[in-house]
Amino acid sequence: MSQSLQEKVATVAIIDSHKSILDAFSLYFSQSAFSVVCFDNPSEFLGAALEKTDFDIIMINPAVIRASERDTIVRLNAEGSRGSVILFADKFYPAAFRNFMSNGVKGFIPRSYSMSSIESVLNVILDGQMFLPVELIDSSLSYEGQSKQKILTDIEVKIISYVSEGKTNKEIAFELNLSEMKVKMLIRKLCQDLDSRNRAHLAVNSLLSGII
Repeated sequence: MSQSLQEKVATVAIIDSHKSILDAFSLYFSQSAFSVVCFDNPSEFLGAALEKTDFDIIMINPAVIRASERDTIVRLNAEGSRGSVILFADKFYPAAFRNFMSNGVKGFIPRSYSMSSIESVLNVILDGQMFLPVELIDSSLSYEGQSKQKILTDIEVKIISYVSEGKTNKEIAFELNLSEMKVKMLIRKLCQDLDSRNRAHLAVNSLLSGII
């Protein structure tokens, strides 16, 4: 790392429900140029953010936040008043990331990264750049952020939303003016695309990944 990056001091908020991860961050970054503030629930973070506490970078595990909390955090990020948001998770969902990215999210850090690698990424974000691991750029996104693979359509996202609400295939077909067979086929395809065993698993995976 360059000397200019080493000299920068920034405050990083980390939102994750795993105490061991938060403890590891606190320990490692206590010896770095970053000041780390850990939150084990999103509500605690939002309370601090809405009280005008400024963070340079906000690292979020999307699996621990509800849709309403996610929208508030993304809105704060879009306003440019509470720091750059970056996702921090085990699994990468291209469609969900594009949804976040369209609202100003700056990148994705795999939880498998070492602390030193995470520190390097934080320096990149602090310098105003976006970050995606090379393997994800190659397999899922172009450098311009456009899809190299088919992404979810508006109808597919609506179907997932209706499934999460507990609607039957017949009810979904009526809402979207489709045949029940078409809805059944689309749900089967969505389960395959999102590594889901059934409808309930599809709804959970979609919620955790930020699709809905």
